[in-house]
Amino acid sequence: MAKEGKEKFVRAVLTLFAAFLTFGGPTYLLYALQRFALPKPLLILLGLAAFTVGIILFAYLSKGEGKGGTST
Repeated sequence: MAKEGKEKFVRAVLTLFAAFLTFGGPTYLLYALQRFALPKPLLILLGLAAFTVGIILFAYLSKGEGKGGTST
């Protein structure tokens, strides 16, 4: 039972991380990185990469949600 609780906790943390990458990556991450005077094209690529990784991680986590358990 403890293993199942740990897996649910890790899944929840990864889901929050995926949401941050999807929504916060292209906004807040770029805002923070602007302070380092990085070139604008690099900032755009980093924002797009954060968004893409967030979507892929979220899709991966959503795909595994249907496993196990019975529905009533």
